Amino acid sequence: MTPYGQALLNYHRTAVDSPFILKRDDGFTATISAASFFDDSHFPELEQRALDLCHGKVLDIGAGAGRHALALQRKGLEVCAVDILPEAVFVMRERGVREALPHDVMSMEGRTFDALLMLMNGIGMVGTPSELDRFLAHAAHLVNEGGCLICDSIDVSKTTDPLHVRYREKNVRKKRYPGQQFYTATYAHETSTLFPWLHLDFATLEAHARNHHWAAELIYACEDGRYLAKLTRE
Repeated sequence: MTPYGQALLNYHRTAVDSPFILKRDDGFTATISAASFFDDSHFPELEQRALDLCHGKVLDIGAGAGRHALALQRKGLEVCAVDILPEAVFVMRERGVREALPHDVMSMEGRTFDALLMLMNGIGMVGTPSELDRFLAHAAHLVNEGGCLICDSIDVSKTTDPLHVRYREKNVRKKRYPGQQFYTATYAHETSTLFPWLHLDFATLEAHARNHHWAAELIYACEDGRYLAKLTRE
């Protein structure tokens, strides 16, 4: 997703919003404001509740421009923010995130945290249900006793948009998980390769979590299918 990283970097340098485009493999497109990844003074209720759940040492996974990490730092928490994109890490460091690292969370070892945070549909970055299992098994080694994973996602069964309904039904016909999606990102005439993204309903997240000894709790749910979950290590 280099176009996403470039969009963050350019907005950081110019303060001029130049959105990037997400295009799903069925042709659906979404225009994403780079500025939306920078505002750390105000958060939607779902995100604010997630931040309120954080305590102790926090690992912000896929931290982007660092808006959540900065808010948690102001609360006095110790935050390590990681992102695979060097542009995002550069932006976070310039914005004042004290520990911003160019890491893939799946390669992290030797450190533990009280809370793992994945917001703005962050759990979707696992890509597929099988990779969700691999992530949950690995994440168990990153949390202290009683530690938690805080994440949000979307239950696609709640959508009434005909375009999204058709995509979900196509997945079912192909015997794929209904929330399995594939995208490219485009910014300034540069387009990424096709990458998978996962929108999880809570029941599926809970079932996968249980298999890896996490207890899942639904914290907050919106009518449009977005929800916040807390997974606690048993």
